[in-house]
Amino acid sequence: MKAAMFRTLNASIPIDVHYGDIDYFRKRLDFTWNTEDFNGLPEYIDWLH
Repeated sequence: MKAAMFRTLNASIPIDVHYGDIDYFRKRLDFTWNTEDFNGLPEYIDWLH
């Protein structure tokens, strides 16, 4: 997700909202994340703040 954000910024496209879709969920369960494919998600969210 961080790489996608930087690609967008490097293309001079403004970003108002950056969000992940259902693919970051673990088995599509709410309030979870796929730790295999999105293993740095909590740190990324902290970095955004």
